[in-house]
Amino acid sequence: MFQCIRVLGIARSSFYYWRATAAERAARQAADARLAARIRAVHRESDGTYGVPRITTELRETGERVNHKRIARVMRSRAAVSEAGTVVIVQVGAPFVIRPLLGSDAIRCS
Repeated sequence: MFQCIRVLGIARSSFYYWRATAAERAARQAADARLAARIRAVHRESDGTYGVPRITTELRETGERVNHKRIARVMRSRAAVSEAGTVVIVQVGAPFVIRPLLGSDAIRCS
């Protein structure tokens, strides 16, 4: 084992820390999986329109103690994205621009 550590170029203490915290990492991954299921449920109930802020609010209203950054991380890692529509910016007498929220470039209309 120690030859592998030497070949990989990591400190022996790092290996022991990694091994000692394996149970904590597994517990965190299980908690994230449970949170992902709740996020998917809220996301489904909103017909796919709720993003991180609204999902955080919904979960907090049910008594869940959760941070918006954790919600964002779990959503990114589980590939859950809101399917919001488009924003239309209109100026009187000028061409308008449709900017897809999840798209790439703006679409110019005259």
